[in-house]
Amino acid sequence: MTDRGERPQLSIFDGSESRTLAEIMLGHCLEQAIYTAVELGISEILSGGPRDIKDLATSIGCHQSSLKVLMNALVQHGIYAESASGQFQNNAQSLLLRGSSAQAMSQRAAYYGASRMWPIWGSLRNAVMSGDSGCANVYQMSFYDLILQDPELRSKFSMYMHRISSASATELSNHISPALNGTRKIVDVGGGYGVLLTELLRSHPSISGILFDLPPVARAAERYIPKDVRGRIEIVGGDMHTEVPHGADAYIVSSVLSDWADGDAVSILSTCAQAMGDSGQAIVVEKLHTGQPSRHESLMDLQMILLFGAGGLRSRHDFERLFTAAQLDLTKETATSTMTTIMHCAKAS
Repeated sequence: MTDRGERPQLSIFDGSESRTLAEIMLGHCLEQAIYTAVELGISEILSGGPRDIKDLATSIGCHQSSLKVLMNALVQHGIYAESASGQFQNNAQSLLLRGSSAQAMSQRAAYYGASRMWPIWGSLRNAVMSGDSGCANVYQMSFYDLILQDPELRSKFSMYMHRISSASATELSNHISPALNGTRKIVDVGGGYGVLLTELLRSHPSISGILFDLPPVARAAERYIPKDVRGRIEIVGGDMHTEVPHGADAYIVSSVLSDWADGDAVSILSTCAQAMGDSGQAIVVEKLHTGQPSRHESLMDLQMILLFGAGGLRSRHDFERLFTAAQLDLTKETATSTMTTIMHCAKAS
């Protein structure tokens, strides 16, 4: 007891549970700290060797004491290391934030932390209550309409998708290639910058391809197509919900349908079914929901309802239902080490 007979004040962090919960609640701070580190290029600067805070601030051209607070927070969360002499250096986690890292963490952070993404998370309660997307609530438009209007967000989103596609393209191509024997033309629907299509054409010198995506993405894709396949790829912009190029033997739909509610996913599959000939095939690549989602998957599903109002991981049964609605039959499926499943579909008999 104090002299005045008052009860001693307890810390709000008494007990490990409250401290853990409080740190979870500050997760948005850590996301923005990582985003800021990426935007400032800190991992690239420290690739040249350790720096003290004054030297690091000078290299960046920023406020020294504020940078110190940022670096302290990142070090405490295992991103970057600080020596006893006060020099900051890269560690295994911060090396992943270099733009050249194959894991695409730099591009992920740039996309997740972008200024137009931030307000969408503030609309989560509305999304849960109404089932509408947070994007529509905040910006009165769909996510894809938003990126059509915002070149900076479109660039960050496209580069993120490009880099994660690059990490799995070779293996996916190896699995898909046997099904393309006798194929003359492929359409990669929502194919971004053409990473998977490029790998498939390299494996099949006699096949030509059409890279199909939103018009601004299609225009940007021109500079990413390698010279060795450029003469065999036609780049077309359009809306996959209404029409895709006709007459191809195979339609690749890779990591696209998880961004859309069931009705939209069926419309995408239906345009492919209508565009391909009787002997054509649709090849869908997605990660399947096989049980209780992991911590990472559960947060990704949460992001899906914010951005799209629906979407996320689906089970095999869910996809069979979508295929049936689109007049397609699932004929074969192959699991890959990239945690995705390749589903081959033919026109329904």
